[in-house]
Amino acid sequence: MYAQLLKQILLSFEPTEHSKQEMIDFYREKYADNKYQLLEIDEFQEKYNSNEAIKWYTRQCFLYSLLNKALRTQDVDALYKMRFYIRHLHNNIEQEHLKWLNANSHAKTLTVYRESINNSDDTGITIINLGLTGDEDRELSILAVHLKVEIIGLTPLMSLARLLFSMGNYDKSEQYCLLILQGPAISENTKLLSSVYYTLGTIYQEKNQKEKAIEYYEKSPEHLLPTDPLLSTINNGLGSVSYTEGDYEKAKFCFEQAFQIDFKIPIVYNKQKRYDDALQIYEKCLELEMKLFPVNHPSLAVTYKNIAAVYFAQKNFNKADDYFLKALQILLSSLPSTHPRLAEVYSDLVGVNYEQGNIEQAL
Repeated sequence: MYAQLLKQILLSFEPTEHSKQEMIDFYREKYADNKYQLLEIDEFQEKYNSNEAIKWYTRQCFLYSLLNKALRTQDVDALYKMRFYIRHLHNNIEQEHLKWLNANSHAKTLTVYRESINNSDDTGITIINLGLTGDEDRELSILAVHLKVEIIGLTPLMSLARLLFSMGNYDKSEQYCLLILQGPAISENTKLLSSVYYTLGTIYQEKNQKEKAIEYYEKSPEHLLPTDPLLSTINNGLGSVSYTEGDYEKAKFCFEQAFQIDFKIPIVYNKQKRYDDALQIYEKCLELEMKLFPVNHPSLAVTYKNIAAVYFAQKNFNKADDYFLKALQILLSSLPSTHPRLAEVYSDLVGVNYEQGNIEQAL
């Protein structure tokens, strides 16, 4: 799912002379000690034609190895550097596919194979990791649509930053946001500027850099109209940071300003030990989210986790365990296995089991 979104974002970049030069510089750096490859890179710079992308790929020259590795490992930095060529290669493959369809109108399928040598572990057993899914997986398809709406931004580079953030790669997301701010026309695109500032606020919030999070959250509204819907989201972020700083009055004010009281005020109520009030609002929030989102959307996991936290504070550990497990089930199905939020829920479950006396399970 994330790989498909990454592909869509990479293909949305328009090829330019600047992106071509960026790619060439990238390859020259990688092959700085290889005279033969450097000669081929020179040839590419002088003679490359967008209609010959497949020809260059099948030459198995400097392009082939690094591109394959980047695609296989989902190396976003490397793929971004190669975006100029990836767009051309994709277009060439599409054109060849159409030619094949026209020439073989009665054929239903075309089967292709790729040979791959897989490394073995210390026991000599070959390890192959395969993950297959299809359009018939309705819940995953619905989730993909929602994530696409949330991630696709005002520019391809903004979309890339959001994708990296959603995958929990906060440092890389920050890197691309700062790259956008270096653009010559950024000051004229106030909507994009606000979006970048907001995204940086969320990044620094996740990285627990609260002062920087507040700085960028407060910068973001400066460039928006009073009716812009992004203001609600910004105030929610600022309220969340204020809450973690212990400034509960400011947190409550920000959440009210965001006009999403049902989603954030119960956090303050929980801290004030108004548990029943918090649970009542969270249940309303959950009811609304279940109407808006697919059953495995990460937003539902956040609400389940918040409800579990209230039950934990009430020492109702059985219910806390149930809701933490619901949150975990959603996150496992919708986020990469390395996402920090998974570690948070596992830690919460350890706390519940410890309080219940299930020491072995907690360990």
